[in-house]
Amino acid sequence: MTSRATLLLLMGLAVAPAAQAQQSPPVIRYGKWALAAAAVGLNLLASRDHGRADDAFDQLRSFCFGDFDRCAVGPTGRYLN
Repeated sequence: MTSRATLLLLMGLAVAPAAQAQQSPPVIRYGKWALAAAAVGLNLLASRDHGRADDAFDQLRSFCFGDFDRCAVGPTGRYLN
């Protein structure tokens, strides 16, 4: 029993300095949260713009499927109308 307690005490003493050595500077500690917030914000913006693009495509599709001549493509690949 005493040898187990001694072993645990020695392991605890060996780990304590290693834990202090792993302290990161404040730029890294707080910068990761700023980057995470920026990633979430950019994903929200991308989701909003994706929805707008879907709406624009739906409008174009309804415009073209109403009358196929409206969306005729010329020899250069541009829409004639």
